Amino acid sequence: MSKPRKPAKVTVGRIIARPVRPPGKRTPDRWYWRAEEHRDGKSHDVLTGRFTVEEVTLELARIVSAGPAPATRPRGLETTRDLLEAWIWHLEHEERRLKPSTRQGYVTTAMALCDFVGDVPVGGITQEVAEELHQDMLDARLAPLTVRTRMNVLRSCHRWAARRKYAPALTFDMPAMRRAKPMEEHRHTPTREEVRRVLAHLPTTGQTAWVHVLVAFIAGTGARVHEAMSTEWRHLDLQRGVWTVPADSKTSSRRVVLGADLVQLLAWWGPGLPAAQVIPRALSSASSSAPTKVARACAKAGVRYWSLRELRRMVVDEL
Repeated sequence: MSKPRKPAKVTVGRIIARPVRPPGKRTPDRWYWRAEEHRDGKSHDVLTGRFTVEEVTLELARIVSAGPAPATRPRGLETTRDLLEAWIWHLEHEERRLKPSTRQGYVTTAMALCDFVGDVPVGGITQEVAEELHQDMLDARLAPLTVRTRMNVLRSCHRWAARRKYAPALTFDMPAMRRAKPMEEHRHTPTREEVRRVLAHLPTTGQTAWVHVLVAFIAGTGARVHEAMSTEWRHLDLQRGVWTVPADSKTSSRRVVLGADLVQLLAWWGPGLPAAQVIPRALSSASSSAPTKVARACAKAGVRYWSLRELRRMVVDEL
């Protein structure tokens, strides 16, 4: 088999892209390219990845047309939350080498970390703090692999900050992985009293108020999680207190009577929301997951953890 012919370099504006690795078995028509932009007397990597000649040319044109990144960044880096937000800003405005999916993964994980270490001063994550953070995330019923990923992202953020002299690099040893408990130990169908106590510890204001509404909606209707998350206001008749569940591939359309307390909560929650969904996707995707919030509320209320699926089981058992 003949060796693939190496493409010529591609130049767009001040950016030069060169093929540095030949195609692989999975991508026989794509070389691995590295693009550099020359500015301030230095070379800066702006793009890496496997592309065809046409694709890399389009990517360089997109970068050039976007223009230079804004000249400002978040200031006042006093807490770890400030540092994470500055890194998020860097990922969204300056970092061009990452694939969009990889960038979004970093951003989502960094935003979730703010809930756990946001108040820790910059440079204050010692070995002891790292151990506590690791345990807090496990106590919130996050999978061990998810916890490990978040710890690695925290390190990546601090490596970036150390290169820019914003904060010292982290020197803690990664806490040992712990096996998750068998699912049977996690299962617990709550009582109405336990749900009431947990709802009292779920915020009704701020970015995560949607979790309170979601839990109350499932507890009041017995809805499946995907049904509650996809419910739109046009499906609700608050005056009559009726929710019309649209049909899908597995279930037919049905009507559910809403309790007076739930109708009152939805009437309070609805005005001013810009989305068609009762739980706007922009809110639910911008913060950490509902199970994490429920787990923390359970711990504060002093009740055994229960999942949203187990919450629905409580309603079904009552029928």
